[in-house]
Amino acid sequence: MFIIQTKDDTPVYVQLQHQVLDYIALGILKKDDQLPSVRTLSKELGINPNTVAKAYSNLELHGYVYSIPAKGVFVKSENVTDLVYEQKLEELKTKMRDCKNVGIEKEKILDLVDKVYEEVDEYVEG
Repeated sequence: MFIIQTKDDTPVYVQLQHQVLDYIALGILKKDDQLPSVRTLSKELGINPNTVAKAYSNLELHGYVYSIPAKGVFVKSENVTDLVYEQKLEELKTKMRDCKNVGIEKEKILDLVDKVYEEVDEYVEG
């Protein structure tokens, strides 16, 4: 279910957080769904359990999941999807500011947005 990109500069715990949020936004993870245990996921991905625990802790801190001692970590509620969308839009704003700061013109960004949407539509339909 989760995939770690070892050649990616993004820290592993952040990759995990993003994947959980993506799965929530897509409806793959729903309210009260249990996430894999720290031990299980760390073994499955071949990473340190502290890395998984850090990802889960950050997700809980931001209100996306909740934990029950000795039971596990669960998706918090249906409203989490709204939180995920807000977070994704904030990430996009940051990236757009970065693009503008290095001189990329608005038209090029809009062209890229159109292209990415077409690619996603083809992937979903294909």
